[in-house]
Amino acid sequence: DCAKRAVTYLAFDGDSRKLYFNYRDSVSQPFAIRSLQLDTGRIQQLTHANPKGNTRGDYLFSLSPSNKKMAIFEYQQDGTAMLKVTDINNPTEVSRYKSYDRVSGISWFNEKTLLISDKNGVISYDLATADSENIIRGDNITQATFSSDLSLLTYVKFDVTRNIYQQSTSAQPPEKAITHSAYTNFFPSYANTSNSLAYFSTDSGEADVQLIDQTGTV
Repeated sequence: DCAKRAVTYLAFDGDSRKLYFNYRDSVSQPFAIRSLQLDTGRIQQLTHANPKGNTRGDYLFSLSPSNKKMAIFEYQQDGTAMLKVTDINNPTEVSRYKSYDRVSGISWFNEKTLLISDKNGVISYDLATADSENIIRGDNITQATFSSDLSLLTYVKFDVTRNIYQQSTSAQPPEKAITHSAYTNFFPSYANTSNSLAYFSTDSGEADVQLIDQTGTV
């Protein structure tokens, strides 16, 4: 149960068999991030968002490649989102960074660099130096994610429809659409044990999970 009117994000650590999700006790309270240990059923609250004037709280998050850190966006009263990074084994140890406007996605490029999707496109943010770089510019790009094995950046582009595109980070070929739909495709996510890509599609009239491999087979 992830609460009423909840938009739930998930992350899974296969080594510890922990499922991470955001939860709120009521619609008037902010989201906090919790973990569920699948073998024991134990639920632990990891974050505590600022409750003042804040009904969204910790609404976006992503586990680092090592599963040791979690990057989080906490909604602010001015409508922006503050970037935070916490240690999974010591969740009270929180580092706070800058705020972004109209954030729609967060992912990890490597252990030290984040990929942030905001109103201007896709940005890389170096946690050590606080340097930012615009990787892809555009106000119609969202939900970027990265495969280090394939050196592929995958993201959603939208206008009337929403389709998923890929672009290599090791070369400079043009971007390539991997879905060609008149409907909506969204939330791309790479599999943790293969190079397949899972995503939601409304081609059938409902939001179904689809899987595409590197040969393009759906």
